[in-house]
Amino acid sequence: MKRLAFIVLMAAAALAALSGCKKDDPAAPGIDVSGEWHLQSSDKIDISAEGIDVYVSFLSSGSFEIYQKISDGRYRHYTGTYSATGDHISGTYSDGSAWGSGYTAVVSGETLTLTSDNASKEVTVYAKEEIPAEVKDGAVEVKSAETSRTSPWL
Repeated sequence: MKRLAFIVLMAAAALAALSGCKKDDPAAPGIDVSGEWHLQSSDKIDISAEGIDVYVSFLSSGSFEIYQKISDGRYRHYTGTYSATGDHISGTYSDGSAWGSGYTAVVSGETLTLTSDNASKEVTVYAKEEIPAEVKDGAVEVKSAETSRTSPWL
């Protein structure tokens, strides 16, 4: 009887241990990209030569803000929501339009690397950096990607 109880106890312990080793669930919570990020590079465009400067803030609540400057010397401010599933993020602007692409995201220390899902497969690298107050205070509020003469970065 003691032997049977021991075998049942060991089987229960093995079952409990194995249940903690399940494969990654594709619907599992996504990568944590929360924080403020500053664009450092793109493998498709020379951002300094083009006068591009972008800050992105991802809030843990699922909202985001983008402050971008493209050649005209003025930052534009976009807002919306994003979601993360596994290592993939996608989003929608406050006017309801989707980002230009979804992204595979990798966070490594103070670096966020985004690889677009679209045909360009552009890789952009961001450094964790607080968005300066002068960027936030001087930005032009843009309600819709359609009304801006420049597209939002994401």
